[in-house]
Amino acid sequence: MMEKESEIRKSIQQSEDSLKTAIQYAIAGNYIDFMVMKNVDEDTLNSLLQGAPDYEIDRDVLGSLREDIARAKRLVYLTDNCGEIVIDKLMIEQIGKMNPELQVTVIVRGEEILNDATMEDAIQIGLKDVATVIDNGDSLPGTCLYRISDEAKRELKNADVVISKGQGNLEMLQGCNLNLYHIFLCKCEMISNMFQVPKFTPMLVKENK
Repeated sequence: MMEKESEIRKSIQQSEDSLKTAIQYAIAGNYIDFMVMKNVDEDTLNSLLQGAPDYEIDRDVLGSLREDIARAKRLVYLTDNCGEIVIDKLMIEQIGKMNPELQVTVIVRGEEILNDATMEDAIQIGLKDVATVIDNGDSLPGTCLYRISDEAKRELKNADVVISKGQGNLEMLQGCNLNLYHIFLCKCEMISNMFQVPKFTPMLVKENK
């Protein structure tokens, strides 16, 4: 993914709507999931990335997210898998351009679990260059508000907007009473049935909807 970073950044910067394009790529990157996919195929990943700029995402939710970013003071970005956090970084870069005064905190896993992103991964890809990065003090493949560290809880409580990547975070954060946006690729039958969409549908969902 680090080898693809420059090409994806260029595509985002040259697009008519950089935030939308960054989200589309971030959704495609959510394919890198060894819990659900078992076997992550590079050809499939490349195909998803190539088609990302054509993904259809909810215009109303995108508009709401754009407005929330513009007026927010604090934003929390919950990561999912290593590899895909390269594109998360590119999305955070665009968010920073939209609102240079915005304080962005990225939360990674506290311990190694599956292929979820940890602090080691965040440092390796330069995520600390674009945001404050903390770990959540936990090893679950998701964000459980009852188990994460006090620091992570404070960041979420004080955030004006939260962006959550992946199905694991989606499952654990439903009904959490945060101003929360889920970004993910439907990769299993359960989630597809929940939203009544086909497998591999790109999703941008606002929690209170």
